[in-house]
Amino acid sequence: SRKDYETLFSWATANGATLHGILSKDDNYGGVCLAATTPFAEGDIVAVLPRSFRIGQHVACKRLGLPAGTPDLSALSLYLIDLMASNDDDDDDDSFGRYATCLPRRGSNALFMSQDVIHYYGTLGKDYEKALEAVRNQALSCISYIQDVLSLNGCQHDLSRLEWAISMVQSRTHGFGTKRSRWLTPIFDFANHSETPNCKIQGDAEGRLLLRAIKTIFVGEEVTIDYQVSDDAKLVATYGFSLKHTLTVGSDRT
Repeated sequence: SRKDYETLFSWATANGATLHGILSKDDNYGGVCLAATTPFAEGDIVAVLPRSFRIGQHVACKRLGLPAGTPDLSALSLYLIDLMASNDDDDDDDSFGRYATCLPRRGSNALFMSQDVIHYYGTLGKDYEKALEAVRNQALSCISYIQDVLSLNGCQHDLSRLEWAISMVQSRTHGFGTKRSRWLTPIFDFANHSETPNCKIQGDAEGRLLLRAIKTIFVGEEVTIDYQVSDDAKLVATYGFSLKHTLTVGSDRT
């Protein structure tokens, strides 16, 4: 609900985030996006997240007691499931459960596409077919790892919840560092993709994440970033939308 987003923004601000220049609002795709509440010039810092809001594999493994070598997709997926289960609303120091409640209840990437949608994109060319297969196989490998390896440590989860969490991590994480590891970036991941974005995400020397304007942004304008995926087939498979083709059999872009 809208109140969940307001609560998340308030909690994040109280814990070191600078968000007074943006808010969340409904987008045109049935999801949520970010919009500017004040004008920004090129180079201005639009919003800031403290280092603690950059959630990577190490944070997930530490919280859940997972082996240090757990792949980031598996670790972060289990982290989201844990947040949904606990929803730490009463813990001021660890309330990322508020973030989890704001995530879509259903994924929109290849893992959640109907056979009709998969068939439609498959007719567009082998590159779409291969991209869809790659994302689905990645998810299936993650599920197998969790069920076959982590189950030895007592890790048991409902398949539908696992699929949801994996889809969220596949489609909502950003890559940072030389190894391009996956990182959850709560709130910044509400920004939609654009081929002509008005913002970019940067890190600073303190480990904070900065949302910086790369062109003039007007009040009420949607804040967008570049997902750094130039191939339309990979956009479809990973995020569930195409910039080149109009889906005629239904779409759940979030």
